[in-house]
Amino acid sequence: NPLLDIPLISAMASPLFCFSADDLAAIRGVDKRCAFYEALKRHNGEKSRAFVQTLSRLRQVLRGNSLTALLEEILISTGMEGVYAAMDGGDIRISHIQAFYQLAADFEAGGNRDLGSFLEHLESMEEKGLITVGEQGEKMADLEDMASDVIAFSDDGRGVQNEEMMRQAMLRAKALGKMIVAHCEVNELLKGGYIHDGDYARQHGHRGICSESEWVQIARDLELVEQIGCKYHVCHISTKESVNIIRKAKAEGLDITCETGPHYLVMNDMDLQEDGRFKMNPPIRTAADRDALIAGLLDGTVDCIATDHAPHSAQEKAKGLEGSAFGIVGLETAFSLMYTHLVKKNILSLDRLIELMAIAPRRRFGIPLGTDFCVWDLHEEWTVRPEEFLSMGRATPFAGDTLLGKCHLTVCDGKVVYKV
Repeated sequence: NPLLDIPLISAMASPLFCFSADDLAAIRGVDKRCAFYEALKRHNGEKSRAFVQTLSRLRQVLRGNSLTALLEEILISTGMEGVYAAMDGGDIRISHIQAFYQLAADFEAGGNRDLGSFLEHLESMEEKGLITVGEQGEKMADLEDMASDVIAFSDDGRGVQNEEMMRQAMLRAKALGKMIVAHCEVNELLKGGYIHDGDYARQHGHRGICSESEWVQIARDLELVEQIGCKYHVCHISTKESVNIIRKAKAEGLDITCETGPHYLVMNDMDLQEDGRFKMNPPIRTAADRDALIAGLLDGTVDCIATDHAPHSAQEKAKGLEGSAFGIVGLETAFSLMYTHLVKKNILSLDRLIELMAIAPRRRFGIPLGTDFCVWDLHEEWTVRPEEFLSMGRATPFAGDTLLGKCHLTVCDGKVVYKV
C-alpha cells in the first residue's frame, strides 16, 4: 500500500486461544477490519502450530463465558509483554487487539454470547475492496455493496487472470466512480520462478520469473482501460517494458497511474545474494530495468514510490531464495534510501521525492493531506540494523548499508505517533 503500514497480529501463545486451518476460513471476514485473520493465516506455520490448533478447545473453555471476558483473560494471563514475546514474527499493534475485542463486544451487546454464532457473524462480514471473492479470480465480488466503504478495488498480490472478469470489474468500478488497483502477473508465465530470469538466475541455477509475466498483463489491462475509460493504478512495476507501455498509454490520455518500490530503483539482479531477504515479488530485475524506472520517475511516467512493505518471520525468510516467502520490509528505510541514492546523487530533487512518496499517492487515492507531518534530520548518517527496527519483520536487503536522513518525529491526526 503506498500510503499505510498495516501491521499484522501474530497468533497469541495462550492455550485458550487456538485456531486450526479449517477455522481460519470461518473468521475470514475479520481480515480487512483488523488484520487478525491475515495474521493467523500467515503465521499458521510450524512454530505457531503449537498454539494455533483447534477451535474446539476454545469452545470448551468458553462454555458460558463471554468473548470479551476471554480476551481479557488472554491479555491478563500473558500481559502485554507476553503478547509481544509470544509473537511468531510479523508486526503487532495494540489497536488491532482492541479492534478484535471491539468486534466481540459489539456482537455481545446485541445479546449474543455464543462463539459459534460469533464466527458465523464474522464469516458473514464482507471482505472490503476485493475484485474477486477471496482474491481467487473465480467469482466477481459484490463491488456495489462494498463501494461506500472503499476507495478502490484490488486483488492485492494476485493478478486477475481472466480478461472478461477484469473487463466486468472495470465497467462496474467506473459506474461506481472507483479505481481498479492491479497487481499484474500472468500465472502461466511464472513457471515456478522466484527471482528474475536473468544472469544471476542462470549463473546460480535458479528458476527465473520472466519480465513478460508483468508487462503482458499491464498491456492487456490498458487495452481494457482504453475501451472502458475507468481509473486504473498499477502496483510495484519493475520492468522497462512496463514503463514504456504506461508512458505510451499516458500520452494517449488514459486515466492511469503507477508506482514502483525503492529496491527496484537501487538494486539490480546481480546484487542478489543467496538469502531470503533478497526475495520479493516482483523480483529485482536488471540494471536496464532499474534505469528505465528512474527515467520514468523523472519524466512523470511513474507517479509514486511505495514500499510494498511485507513483514515476515525470521523462519519464513531463512530458507534461501528458493524456499523463503516473498516480501521484504521497507517502511523504515524507504525515504533514506531514496534520499541517499537519488537526491544526494542529484538524480532527483528533494521536492520531487516528497511528491512521489507523500503527496501523489494521497492525491490519486483521494486522501486529504490534512496536518500530518514528520521531522527529519537530512544530515544524520545511520546504519541499517534490522534488529533495531520497530517492525518485527526484519528481512531487508539493505542490512548494514549506511544511509543519510533520519526521522525524529511523526505527527498524525494531531498526535505524536513516533518520536526518537
